[in-house]
Amino acid sequence: KALVDRDAERQMMLAGIAHEVRNPLGGMELFSGLLEEGLVELPAERVGAPVKDELVNQAQRVRKELRYLTGVVNDFLAFARDTPLQKERTDVAALLDDVASLCRREGAAQVEVQAAEVGTVEIDRNRIKQALLNLVENALSATPPGGVVTLRTVIEGGRLVLSVEDTGKGMDAATLERVWTPFFTTKEKGSGLGLPLVRKLARDHGGDAEVSSTPGAGTRVTLALRLV
Repeated sequence: KALVDRDAERQMMLAGIAHEVRNPLGGMELFSGLLEEGLVELPAERVGAPVKDELVNQAQRVRKELRYLTGVVNDFLAFARDTPLQKERTDVAALLDDVASLCRREGAAQVEVQAAEVGTVEIDRNRIKQALLNLVENALSATPPGGVVTLRTVIEGGRLVLSVEDTGKGMDAATLERVWTPFFTTKEKGSGLGLPLVRKLARDHGGDAEVSSTPGAGTRVTLALRLV
């Protein structure tokens, strides 16, 4: 009981800290946007075109960094909070098609869908969609143009199994061993909470998540969600 109470207290404290950080970040992004607009409207003859362009570029970089920090704080809040699921009847094949259409773009690996006829199931559609979007974006960043990222789904043993598989660079054993560790990342920028959030979501659905990977051959992330 003492451990449970301490864990609840820690979650409350972390969520409170993240909330307090998010508020000023929102204000900073707002005012940096106003600054950028003001610089864009500034007559070039007052400071010179090269100086104006450099100031606008710096303001844009500030806004980009603030958006990144806001994303990190939002991930942190999602990880620290125990948010109740908002389940709804969901057409799984349509959900995967939706995710794939949002991620397809020129100059990137192909995104394909292989969905079995699973019909509609009761899941938290919005959070599952966000998790799949993150997984596909991760897969695309690890897969060169000409490669393939595949979303699959099937029902096995009373569970909805969703997977995202790529033909990218894969991960070595040392990296694979740490992928579920909060804040661990191999990216230059990243919160390191993407996969831990995916596993948390799967477990909230009464299931679990797994990762398998082969260096030079690709990676597969699987979510198994219990169907009630």
